[in-house]
Amino acid sequence: MTNEFLLFGAVAIAGLLHGISGMGFALVTIAMISGVYPLADAIILVLIPTAILNLSAWLGKHGTNQNIAHNFRHYLINYWQLALLSLIGGVLGAYLLLWLNQAYLLIVLALVVLWYAGITLLGRPIVLKNTKANMIAVGLFGGIVGGATSAMAPVMMMYLLSISDDKQTIMRVSNLCFFVGKVAQFVVLFGSLMALDGKTWGQIGLITALAFGAMYIGGHINRFLPVQTFRLMILWILVLLGIRLGYFGVAGLMGG
Repeated sequence: MTNEFLLFGAVAIAGLLHGISGMGFALVTIAMISGVYPLADAIILVLIPTAILNLSAWLGKHGTNQNIAHNFRHYLINYWQLALLSLIGGVLGAYLLLWLNQAYLLIVLALVVLWYAGITLLGRPIVLKNTKANMIAVGLFGGIVGGATSAMAPVMMMYLLSISDDKQTIMRVSNLCFFVGKVAQFVVLFGSLMALDGKTWGQIGLITALAFGAMYIGGHINRFLPVQTFRLMILWILVLLGIRLGYFGVAGLMGG
Protein backbone atom coordinates (compact mmCIF):
# COMPACT_ATOMS: atom_id res chain seq x y z
CA MET A 1 0.00 0.00 0.00
CA THR A 2 2.86 2.38 0.84
CA ASN A 3 4.41 1.66 -2.55
CA GLU A 4 1.10 2.45 -4.26
CA PHE A 5 0.81 5.80 -2.46
CA LEU A 6 4.35 6.62 -3.59
CA LEU A 7 3.52 5.58 -7.15
CA PHE A 8 0.35 7.67 -7.36
CA GLY A 9 2.03 10.66 -5.69
CA ALA A 10 4.92 10.50 -8.15
CA VAL A 11 2.50 10.30 -11.10
CA ALA A 12 0.55 13.32 -9.83
CA ILE A 13 3.67 15.47 -9.41
CA ALA A 14 5.13 14.36 -12.73
CA GLY A 15 1.80 15.00 -14.50
CA LEU A 16 1.74 18.56 -13.16
CA LEU A 17 5.26 19.17 -14.46
CA HIS A 18 4.37 17.65 -17.83
CA GLY A 19 1.34 19.92 -18.08
CA ILE A 20 3.50 22.98 -17.45
CA SER A 21 6.50 22.19 -19.63
CA GLY A 22 5.29 19.51 -22.08
CA MET A 23 7.85 16.99 -20.83
CA GLY A 24 9.21 15.40 -17.68
CA PHE A 25 6.54 12.83 -16.81
CA ALA A 26 8.67 9.71 -17.21
CA LEU A 27 11.83 11.31 -15.81
CA VAL A 28 10.22 12.48 -12.57
CA THR A 29 8.05 9.39 -12.05
CA ILE A 30 10.88 6.90 -12.63
CA ALA A 31 13.27 8.93 -10.47
CA MET A 32 10.77 8.97 -7.59
CA ILE A 33 9.77 5.30 -7.57
CA SER A 34 13.07 3.62 -8.55
CA GLY A 35 14.71 2.02 -5.55
CA VAL A 36 11.29 1.07 -4.17
CA TYR A 37 10.27 -0.63 -7.42
CA PRO A 38 12.92 -2.40 -9.53
CA LEU A 39 13.85 -0.12 -12.44
CA ALA A 40 12.42 -2.46 -15.09
CA ASP A 41 9.12 -2.73 -13.17
CA ALA A 42 8.96 1.06 -12.74
CA ILE A 43 9.47 1.61 -16.46
CA ILE A 44 6.83 -0.98 -17.37
CA LEU A 45 4.29 0.60 -14.98
CA VAL A 46 4.52 4.03 -16.59
CA LEU A 47 5.28 2.98 -20.18
CA ILE A 48 1.73 3.16 -21.53
CA PRO A 49 0.60 6.38 -19.78
CA THR A 50 3.88 8.05 -20.79
CA ALA A 51 3.41 7.01 -24.42
CA ILE A 52 -0.14 8.42 -24.42
CA LEU A 53 1.02 11.71 -22.88
CA ASN A 54 3.84 11.99 -25.42
CA LEU A 55 1.46 11.27 -28.30
CA SER A 56 -0.94 13.92 -27.03
CA ALA A 57 1.83 16.53 -26.66
CA TRP A 58 3.09 15.75 -30.18
CA LEU A 59 -0.24 15.71 -32.02
CA GLY A 60 -2.66 17.78 -29.91
CA LYS A 61 -3.71 21.37 -30.64
CA HIS A 62 -2.43 22.87 -27.36
CA GLY A 63 -3.56 26.42 -28.10
CA THR A 64 -2.82 26.33 -31.84
CA ASN A 65 -5.04 26.04 -34.90
CA GLN A 66 -3.22 22.99 -36.27
CA ASN A 67 -5.07 19.67 -36.33
CA ILE A 68 -3.79 16.20 -35.57
CA ALA A 69 -3.23 15.28 -39.24
CA HIS A 70 -1.13 18.40 -39.84
CA ASN A 71 0.99 17.84 -36.74
CA PHE A 72 1.53 14.18 -37.65
CA ARG A 73 2.67 14.96 -41.21
CA HIS A 74 4.64 18.12 -40.49
CA TYR A 75 6.80 16.90 -37.62
CA LEU A 76 7.27 13.38 -38.92
CA ILE A 77 8.29 14.58 -42.40
CA ASN A 78 10.67 17.27 -41.12
CA TYR A 79 12.20 15.36 -38.21
CA TRP A 80 11.94 11.72 -39.27
CA GLN A 81 15.71 11.20 -39.12
CA LEU A 82 15.92 12.24 -35.46
CA ALA A 83 12.85 10.12 -34.67
CA LEU A 84 14.33 7.08 -36.44
CA LEU A 85 17.63 7.43 -34.57
CA SER A 86 15.68 7.72 -31.30
CA LEU A 87 13.80 4.53 -32.19
CA ILE A 88 16.99 2.60 -32.94
CA GLY A 89 18.66 3.88 -29.78
CA GLY A 90 15.50 3.11 -27.80
CA VAL A 91 15.56 -0.53 -28.89
CA LEU A 92 19.22 -0.86 -27.88
CA GLY A 93 18.54 0.85 -24.53
CA ALA A 94 15.53 -1.35 -23.78
CA TYR A 95 17.68 -4.45 -24.30
CA LEU A 96 20.25 -2.98 -21.91
CA LEU A 97 17.46 -2.71 -19.36
CA LEU A 98 16.99 -6.48 -19.63
CA TRP A 99 20.67 -7.42 -19.78
CA LEU A 100 22.55 -5.04 -17.46
CA ASN A 101 22.73 -5.06 -13.68
CA GLN A 102 20.08 -2.59 -12.46
CA ALA A 103 22.68 -0.93 -10.22
CA TYR A 104 24.59 0.40 -13.24
CA LEU A 105 21.41 1.81 -14.76
CA LEU A 106 20.43 3.47 -11.47
CA ILE A 107 23.81 5.20 -11.41
CA VAL A 108 23.34 6.36 -15.01
CA LEU A 109 19.85 7.61 -14.15
CA ALA A 110 21.20 9.41 -11.07
CA LEU A 111 23.89 11.14 -13.12
CA VAL A 112 21.41 12.20 -15.82
CA VAL A 113 18.92 13.52 -13.25
CA LEU A 114 21.59 15.44 -11.29
CA TRP A 115 23.12 16.84 -14.47
CA TYR A 116 19.74 17.99 -15.80
CA ALA A 117 18.69 19.57 -12.51
CA GLY A 118 22.11 21.15 -11.98
CA ILE A 119 22.48 22.88 -15.35
CA THR A 120 18.85 24.05 -15.21
CA LEU A 121 19.24 25.52 -11.71
CA LEU A 122 22.44 27.26 -12.84
CA GLY A 123 20.67 28.60 -15.92
CA ARG A 124 23.42 27.33 -18.20
CA PRO A 125 21.94 24.65 -20.47
CA ILE A 126 24.35 22.95 -22.85
CA VAL A 127 23.28 23.62 -26.45
CA LEU A 128 24.87 21.65 -29.28
CA LYS A 129 25.12 23.07 -32.78
CA ASN A 130 22.53 21.97 -35.33
CA THR A 131 24.75 19.63 -37.32
CA LYS A 132 24.21 16.18 -38.82
CA ALA A 133 26.86 14.67 -36.55
CA ASN A 134 25.23 16.10 -33.42
CA MET A 135 21.80 14.92 -34.57
CA ILE A 136 23.09 11.37 -35.03
CA ALA A 137 24.95 11.36 -31.71
CA VAL A 138 22.08 12.83 -29.70
CA GLY A 139 19.43 10.73 -31.44
CA LEU A 140 21.23 7.44 -30.79
CA PHE A 141 22.60 8.24 -27.33
CA GLY A 142 19.35 9.88 -26.20
CA GLY A 143 17.43 6.86 -27.44
CA ILE A 144 19.72 4.46 -25.59
CA VAL A 145 19.45 6.43 -22.34
CA GLY A 146 15.70 6.72 -22.82
CA GLY A 147 15.26 3.04 -23.58
CA ALA A 148 17.29 1.96 -20.57
CA THR A 149 16.14 4.54 -18.00
CA SER A 150 13.28 6.63 -19.54
CA ALA A 151 15.46 9.75 -19.05
CA MET A 152 15.79 10.83 -22.69
CA ALA A 153 14.77 14.47 -22.17
CA PRO A 154 18.03 15.92 -20.73
CA VAL A 155 20.10 14.45 -23.56
CA MET A 156 17.64 15.36 -26.30
CA MET A 157 17.23 18.97 -25.17
CA MET A 158 20.93 19.71 -25.78
CA TYR A 159 20.24 19.39 -29.51
CA LEU A 160 16.60 20.48 -29.72
CA LEU A 161 17.38 23.93 -28.29
CA SER A 162 19.50 24.58 -31.38
CA ILE A 163 16.95 23.63 -34.03
CA SER A 164 14.34 26.28 -33.23
CA ASP A 165 13.46 29.20 -30.96
CA ASP A 166 9.80 28.19 -31.07
CA LYS A 167 8.69 26.47 -27.87
CA GLN A 168 5.89 24.64 -29.70
CA THR A 169 8.36 23.12 -32.17
CA ILE A 170 10.76 22.05 -29.43
CA MET A 171 7.93 20.56 -27.35
CA ARG A 172 6.41 18.64 -30.27
CA VAL A 173 9.67 17.33 -31.73
CA SER A 174 10.84 16.20 -28.29
CA ASN A 175 7.57 14.38 -27.66
CA LEU A 176 7.75 12.76 -31.10
CA CYS A 177 11.16 11.35 -30.13
CA PHE A 178 9.94 10.38 -26.66
CA PHE A 179 6.95 8.58 -28.20
CA VAL A 180 9.02 6.48 -30.62
CA GLY A 181 11.28 5.68 -27.66
CA LYS A 182 8.23 4.33 -25.83
CA VAL A 183 7.33 2.30 -28.94
CA ALA A 184 10.83 0.77 -28.81
CA GLN A 185 10.40 -0.12 -25.13
CA PHE A 186 6.94 -1.57 -25.83
CA VAL A 187 8.30 -3.87 -28.55
CA VAL A 188 11.25 -5.10 -26.47
CA LEU A 189 9.27 -5.42 -23.23
CA PHE A 190 6.12 -6.83 -24.86
CA GLY A 191 6.52 -10.23 -23.19
CA SER A 192 6.81 -8.61 -19.75
CA LEU A 193 3.74 -6.47 -20.41
CA MET A 194 1.67 -9.48 -21.45
CA ALA A 195 2.71 -11.29 -18.25
CA LEU A 196 1.20 -8.58 -16.00
CA ASP A 197 -1.75 -9.60 -13.85
CA GLY A 198 -5.14 -7.90 -13.70
CA LYS A 199 -4.28 -5.88 -10.60
CA THR A 200 -1.24 -4.35 -12.25
CA TRP A 201 -3.23 -3.46 -15.37
CA GLY A 202 -5.74 -1.80 -13.06
CA GLN A 203 -2.89 0.25 -11.57
CA ILE A 204 -1.76 1.26 -15.05
CA GLY A 205 -5.30 2.40 -15.85
CA LEU A 206 -5.42 4.51 -12.69
CA ILE A 207 -1.97 5.92 -13.40
CA THR A 208 -3.05 6.94 -16.90
CA ALA A 209 -6.20 8.69 -15.65
CA LEU A 210 -4.30 10.41 -12.83
CA ALA A 211 -1.54 11.53 -15.21
CA PHE A 212 -4.04 13.15 -17.58
CA GLY A 213 -5.86 14.84 -14.72
CA ALA A 214 -2.63 16.19 -13.26
CA MET A 215 -1.44 17.29 -16.71
CA TYR A 216 -4.68 19.26 -17.19
CA ILE A 217 -4.18 20.99 -13.84
CA GLY A 218 -0.54 21.62 -14.71
CA GLY A 219 -1.66 23.40 -17.86
CA HIS A 220 -3.47 25.90 -15.64
CA ILE A 221 -1.04 25.88 -12.71
CA ASN A 222 -0.17 29.56 -13.15
CA ARG A 223 -3.58 30.39 -11.70
CA PHE A 224 -2.56 28.88 -8.38
CA LEU A 225 1.23 28.98 -8.23
CA PRO A 226 3.85 30.87 -10.27
CA VAL A 227 5.22 28.49 -12.89
CA GLN A 228 8.83 29.39 -12.05
CA THR A 229 8.25 28.56 -8.38
CA PHE A 230 6.79 25.17 -9.22
CA ARG A 231 9.60 24.30 -11.61
CA LEU A 232 12.19 25.35 -9.03
CA MET A 233 10.56 23.04 -6.48
CA ILE A 234 10.67 20.14 -8.95
CA LEU A 235 14.32 20.76 -9.77
CA TRP A 236 15.35 20.63 -6.10
CA ILE A 237 13.26 17.49 -5.68
CA LEU A 238 15.19 16.01 -8.61
CA VAL A 239 18.49 16.86 -6.93
CA LEU A 240 17.44 14.90 -3.84
CA LEU A 241 16.12 12.06 -5.99
CA GLY A 242 19.35 11.95 -7.98
CA ILE A 243 21.37 11.58 -4.78
CA ARG A 244 18.96 8.87 -3.59
CA LEU A 245 19.19 6.98 -6.90
CA GLY A 246 22.98 7.17 -6.79
CA TYR A 247 22.93 5.71 -3.28
CA PHE A 248 20.77 2.77 -4.39
CA GLY A 249 23.00 2.21 -7.42
CA VAL A 250 26.25 2.21 -5.45
CA ALA A 251 24.71 0.05 -2.72
CA GLY A 252 23.61 -2.43 -5.36
CA LEU A 253 27.11 -2.65 -6.81
CA MET A 254 28.56 -3.20 -3.36
CA GLY A 255 26.00 -5.88 -2.58
CA GLY A 256 24.28 -3.77 0.09
